Amino acid sequence: MRKLWIYIVLVLFLIINGLMISTAKKYEPKYVVKNLVITNNQIIPTDVLLEFINVKDKETLTSLTAEMIIDRIGKHPYVKNVEGVFVDSTTYVVSVKEVEPFLLIMTDNQNYVLTKEKKLIPEDPNLNVLDLPVVTFSSTQIDYNKLKANMLMLYSIHFKIYIVQI
Repeated sequence: MRKLWIYIVLVLFLIINGLMISTAKKYEPKYVVKNLVITNNQIIPTDVLLEFINVKDKETLTSLTAEMIIDRIGKHPYVKNVEGVFVDSTTYVVSVKEVEPFLLIMTDNQNYVLTKEKKLIPEDPNLNVLDLPVVTFSSTQIDYNKLKANMLMLYSIHFKIYIVQI
């Protein structure tokens, strides 16, 4: 008789736990990106980033998942690192770490930005890249492989001098 009560209590316990788990899953918060907040972007304006990830209105924003937003922003050439977190079930906050521009290189055809990470990136006129030293070249004078090698050499010389001055 005692074993029967133990089995009955055990079965009731399992049934009640199963019902509680299924009810909790129904009311689990759904994370949908309806509001996007982009922080720490000094070089890249927010509207340029939204255009880059193809967000034109709230409808296109809600069609994207958080992972898609992080992936698309991370592919921007001026972005070094991206992190995102949900503040509530609809607001997603993205923190952007941008590359650090070091030098503006102007040629006849196109302008480039050399970053402190030693990346040579084409300049985008929509960005807020200000107060950089400028080096000009005629594109008929030098090929781009030599340009890159010369800029990396200039970069290393500058930082050796800079370290000595500290």
